[in-house]
Amino acid sequence: MSIDDSINKIGTGKFQHYLLFAAGTSFMADSMEIMLLSFLTLVLKREWDWQNDSDKTVDTKLASITAIMFFGAMAGTTVLGPLGDRIGRKPVLSYSAFIISFFGIMTAFCNGFISLLVDSWRLFVILCAVPCLISLIAGMKFVPESPRWLIMKGRNEEALDILRRAAMVNGKDPQELFPPGYTIRTEVAQEEASYKELFKPKWRRLTLILFVVWMGFALCYYGTIMAVTRIFDESNNGNNGDDNVAAAFDYSAIFISSSAEAIGTTLAIAMVDRIGRIPTIVGSYLWGGITVFSMCFFVEQLGRPALITISFLARICEMIASCTIWILTAELFSTEIRSTGHSATNAVSRLGGFLSPYLIAGTIPFRTIAIIFLAIHLIAAFFASRLPETNGVELGKAATTDHKNMDPISQYETSGTELI
Repeated sequence: MSIDDSINKIGTGKFQHYLLFAAGTSFMADSMEIMLLSFLTLVLKREWDWQNDSDKTVDTKLASITAIMFFGAMAGTTVLGPLGDRIGRKPVLSYSAFIISFFGIMTAFCNGFISLLVDSWRLFVILCAVPCLISLIAGMKFVPESPRWLIMKGRNEEALDILRRAAMVNGKDPQELFPPGYTIRTEVAQEEASYKELFKPKWRRLTLILFVVWMGFALCYYGTIMAVTRIFDESNNGNNGDDNVAAAFDYSAIFISSSAEAIGTTLAIAMVDRIGRIPTIVGSYLWGGITVFSMCFFVEQLGRPALITISFLARICEMIASCTIWILTAELFSTEIRSTGHSATNAVSRLGGFLSPYLIAGTIPFRTIAIIFLAIHLIAAFFASRLPETNGVELGKAATTDHKNMDPISQYETSGTELI
């Protein structure tokens, strides 16, 4: 029996819900950290004694605070991703959650950076690390090693034990589903877990396209969050405020736009299997580009209700695209290089995140931002349209069997048997 058929036997139930909770709280920490930084940079602009610096210099310094976080994330994904293919998914998940939780909490007690802020910001920094701490605990308790990875490593009995426990958690009889003597067909690893594998003819085209899409995703997603915060920075009114005035945000407007992510996630779940991954991503980027462009280009003409509505729609589109590209990427790469491939694309996205605060800097006019981000959305949509559809296709097979979008150069460099 194949590993796919064996996994399907356990059905859907509490086991998957536990996994979603552990993964979801980890993503929550990432979202809260980005939101914290989007507020923090505007607060620091007024808290730090930089009045003698030019506006451009100040904005560059503040953008660098956010950018350095993305640089750290890029380094982390580059190192930890391949480890997931070598030593397993669970240990890397646990190590990562621990590192984020520990240093996230320690940040609140650092002298210099945080000591310049009021105590409420210390508490906020600690609270931003709590979801990842919860994810660490939930991951250690509920998340097993990947059965698919274990099968690839020849550890079939361990994989079978995990499937039996998962079936039991879902309320099914494990002995009936996986009786004594049940065997899972061993999957032979055809690629090694290394970045150089991604640039071999079999995966090169897919990898390069995903790099563009993921960088576009980061620029669009994180840039939209920062743009919304800047727009609803009441003390600065988006562009022309007094740097000596205390920061005062329109928290209700920002909260409403942030709540759009829950709707975006729900819509992504509803759409990916009905209309497919690629149409969902392309449509989200196109509508996201339109809404972000409208929000920034007409910021001075639109009233508060209109800006809240458009920012709400923009966050929905960005979230749909974000959720779907995470799903698509995991489905495109084969098991033996899935973690490596996902980490490589994630690292590139962090490069996009590194650049995003410089594009939203306070000295850049909103109309310029609107044009830049419309172009980025269109580029991301175009390259996403060149990716193979994975809906209804076995994991890791879509990229090697989709000949409709095959790169002509790759066709000449590789034979059909190498691609398959």
